[in-house]
Amino acid sequence: MSEIIITTKTELSEIVQSSVRKVLSEQQQSQPEQQDLIPIEGATTLTNLAKQTIYGLVYNRKIPFIKRPGSRKLFFSRKALLAWIQEGGK
Repeated sequence: MSEIIITTKTELSEIVQSSVRKVLSEQQQSQPEQQDLIPIEGATTLTNLAKQTIYGLVYNRKIPFIKRPGSRKLFFSRKALLAWIQEGGK
């Protein structure tokens, strides 16, 4: 036998938001090292630098970055970038 549950829009919204928060929290706890890696778009947001500026810094090896073997995509460690920023971007 099925039950029908009546809720308001607000209650339903709170249930959905709570469920999403729980899932995201579980994912972050299970993959902490993956959460530290961000793509170039995340690096532009974190550093407040343009994408082309970051590419130039990568080319001159003046910013910490990660390039996985066999891939052309750049990744950045959030922790390493924050340390780089605190050091004055040197």
